[in-house]
Amino acid sequence: MRAYQKYNSETKPDAGQALQEHFLNFNMLYALFENFDISTRIEIAQKKGVLIGERADDLEYIQLLRVYDFYVELAFYVEDHSDLFWIKSSNKDDLLGPYLDKIDLSALDNFT
Repeated sequence: MRAYQKYNSETKPDAGQALQEHFLNFNMLYALFENFDISTRIEIAQKKGVLIGERADDLEYIQLLRVYDFYVELAFYVEDHSDLFWIKSSNKDDLLGPYLDKIDLSALDNFT
């Protein structure tokens, strides 16, 4: 699992645009995702991720995304939700903990 990383919006991707587009259209492996620079990881998460959870505290608004077979958290400053503060990713379920109390399984009672 990658540790928290401070995001600088001035960071430019190292990979060429054509390569980035290629990887946005194919089933990403976690190890490959982790080797991309932070800007590319953010782009992949935002374009290919599915929002599965949200949480907030006094400083941060955090989104949990499922990206292929791994999870990515994107944290934004609460004030405007547009400035990304950090990104965290994992191919294990360890990122799910803070979101589990918000899951309502009662709808599954009627599921057949």
